[in-house]
Amino acid sequence: MNEVTYEKKLDTSYEEILRDYLRTGQKKDLYQIKKFSKELMKEGVAPEVIVEMHLKAIKKINKNKKTYPKKIIDESFTFLMEGIITYKTAYQEYLDSKKADYLDEIRELNRKLSEKLAEMTTLYETAKLTCSSLNLDEMLSSGFDSAVKILNAETGSLMLFDSEKEFLTIKKSYGLNEEIIRKTRIKKGETIVGLVAQSGEPLIIYGRADLPVRCTQTGISPI
Repeated sequence: MNEVTYEKKLDTSYEEILRDYLRTGQKKDLYQIKKFSKELMKEGVAPEVIVEMHLKAIKKINKNKKTYPKKIIDESFTFLMEGIITYKTAYQEYLDSKKADYLDEIRELNRKLSEKLAEMTTLYETAKLTCSSLNLDEMLSSGFDSAVKILNAETGSLMLFDSEKEFLTIKKSYGLNEEIIRKTRIKKGETIVGLVAQSGEPLIIYGRADLPVRCTQTGISPI
């Protein structure tokens, strides 16, 4: 639909609604102009265009006479004001919604930036300690604490392999009770931890970590 045809369609629709209102004076016809005004706002039609449509419609309804009956002047003015007020309200609601969306985007961006800054700060502090310390316990502890903080983990553990007893024990933990820490003994090849220790390859698990897996030469995969 070209611009001229679209404009004529709007003029015709406006005129029909105005004619109905002037003929009946009923509120249902005022409701129609409110509804139409909201549609015009969504279509990006400017308020001054609505005024132009109104003047065109009045001329046609009054058959282009130079004088207008008081009834037409008063009632058409009420009609126009209802349309403009509704347009203004709808436009304000639109702006408010966009403002809310914009603020949400800003908050989300700030949250992500804060998280990234915290991660970088934590990694920097860990790297600085690693470079300045020759104490293995300090380096492991710092690295573990950093991982827990960056991942926002609820629980976690750092396990080391005891070559004499040939099993893994918990060296450092977060969110685990003392009994689990004391009793946990895992051989290579047992559970996901043991399979990772056996393969010597890092593993990221998405979802449940208690599902059965198999360890092969190519890595660890679900059974």
